[in-house]
This record gives sequence, structure tokens and C-alpha cells, in this order.
Amino acid sequence: MVPASVRLIIGALAAILAIAASGCSPEPAPRSQSADAALAPATSPAVDPHEEAVPVAGTLTASGCITFDESGSQTWSGTAGSAIGPLGDALQTLADAHQDQVAGVAYCSDYSGVAIFVASPDAALLAAIDGIAADNGDLAVEVQEVAAPLSELLPLVTVVMGSSALEGSVTGGGPDVYTGGLRIFVDDEHWPLDEDLRERVETVVRTAHGSDLPLRYEEAGEAGDLPAPAPR
Repeated sequence: MVPASVRLIIGALAAILAIAASGCSPEPAPRSQSADAALAPATSPAVDPHEEAVPVAGTLTASGCITFDESGSQTWSGTAGSAIGPLGDALQTLADAHQDQVAGVAYCSDYSGVAIFVASPDAALLAAIDGIAADNGDLAVEVQEVAAPLSELLPLVTVVMGSSALEGSVTGGGPDVYTGGLRIFVDDEHWPLDEDLRERVETVVRTAHGSDLPLRYEEAGEAGDLPAPAPR
């Protein structure tokens, strides 16, 4: 049983901007157009993630302690206390060591705690998260389940960027750790995304991964502003 100090939100499938598992920071990695860019990710009602399609524009909605504006950028409010940085760092270190079960971590929008995005976590990982939560007083630790971990998402980015079927239309991509899916950057000459390109992207991902994943499409260079870093 998951200890009460950790809230496990099952069935996560909203697309959220989050922290890639490569160092704790409240903002995603820069929106690189390279094949190996690790762009950073929440939850919706309990559903099968392989049955829900993310809208073409990929607009994100509030999930747990994380909120977004109309462009899908995470919003921020309030003031960060001195303890949130160490909490985020502790969870990020854990995420780095369990990339086969974790997609990433992100500060809550109001700095009330930190969310960690997991895929089929085992009991040992949940116990480790609970231990970190227990050591951090009143700060919340939200555990949100997503479709796939970072270890599965990073190779998919390379596959998508190397696909001849998408050459000239998809200019970049990266893990969407808020959903355990992918962010797909579409060349402005192919935006708005048409059904043919959408189907080609989905086919490439499905063939490489063995199943569908949440996909969030954005016009290259026109995605929402990156969130400002949280005070440390």
C-alpha cells in the first residue's frame, strides 16, 4: 500500500510541461530542434492512456498541483520557500536513478510541493518517494502516473527525428514528461497539422514503441513561453 504521505494519481494523461530527468529545474529544457533534445510534462480522469488523443494544439489543463495557461506553459504563483529546492533535488536524484520508471519531476505551480511523474512504479520506488516526502515537512509530494518512463521516451525521439516518413515536416521533438508521451514540433509550412501528417507520426511512434503514446503537437518556434525558473 502506498503510504498516505504520498498521493498516487493513477491514469495520468494530460500534457504538461515539466522537468526532464537531467537535473532539477522548474523549467523544461530549451526547445531544441535536435533529435536528442530532452524537452520536459499530468493527469486526467482514470482512462487508458492509449485510448485518448492529445489535441493538435496540445493545450494543457490543470492537473494536481500544476496549472497551465492557454498556450500550455506552466503558470506560477506565490513565493518559493527555501525548502522546495532541496525537495526537488532529492526527487530528481531519485528520478535519475530510476529512468526506467520515472519520466521527470516538476515544482507545483504555487510552490506548495513537487510532482514526480512515474510509469508502473514498483513498491521500492514508491517507498523511496514516501521517505523523501516524510523528511520534508509540510511540502507536498504528488505522484502522478504517466504512459511511459524517460528510458523509453528518449529512444523514440531519435526514431521520430530519423524517420524518412517525417523528414521536412517534423523539425524537433522530445519527451513530454507530464504525460509520458512526446512533444512533436511541426515545421511552420506544415502547420496547422493535417490528418495525414498526424497519422504518419502516430504510425512511426506506434511501430517503434509497440503501442500508442500521448502526442502533443506544436508549431516549431511558436510554442508557449517557457516558465520562469522558481526562486532557489
